[in-house]
Amino acid sequence: APGTALTIGVLEADITLRELGAGGTPQERDDWSELARTAARDTLETMRPERYVYYVDQELSDEVMAEIEDVQALFRNSILNDMAFTPPPTRSRPRFGSVDSIAAAGGADALMLVYGVDDIFTADRKVLTALSVVAAGLTGVAVMPNNGVAHLNAALISRDGQLIWYNRIYENQISDLRTIDGVQKTLGNLLRTMPVTQTPDETAPQT
Repeated sequence: APGTALTIGVLEADITLRELGAGGTPQERDDWSELARTAARDTLETMRPERYVYYVDQELSDEVMAEIEDVQALFRNSILNDMAFTPPPTRSRPRFGSVDSIAAAGGADALMLVYGVDDIFTADRKVLTALSVVAAGLTGVAVMPNNGVAHLNAALISRDGQLIWYNRIYENQISDLRTIDGVQKTLGNLLRTMPVTQTPDETAPQT
């Protein structure tokens, strides 16, 4: 039956970029992360046919802001704890609980969450990795430095907290998130399987 496109409330993309140097300990880069989040917001605004509501534009109560932080934290922790987001019945899905008050604050039918981390090698880190490969070839013993992490995740959840859609991409699908072009290409990969979700058209004849 005909329907109207869902109004999707987009929470701020929770993207963190970190610099991975020769020491092996990643350091968060606020400047890189802020660029990636801003570019993600601008990209999402133009790349999908649905109507988006950006909560950063809303005057929200402290209670709603706290609920948004809780939902984002649950999503982030679910990923970090490797909770499965694959379709049932093979794996269980996370329980978000009702997000009705958050959705209502923006006039949305569903919420989109984006979370990810990308560790970016410094020049000296790349040299160390190359030397480790050479040493492994000479000695037969592979002692590789920590490669860091790289993953980006997106989920669409309904007002009652049900997971409508989820996708995750990894390093080979992630472009340079320090650039606008890289963010655009990466989000294109991340959201390529997102369905064109609709709400029923109450005025349409039922079949």
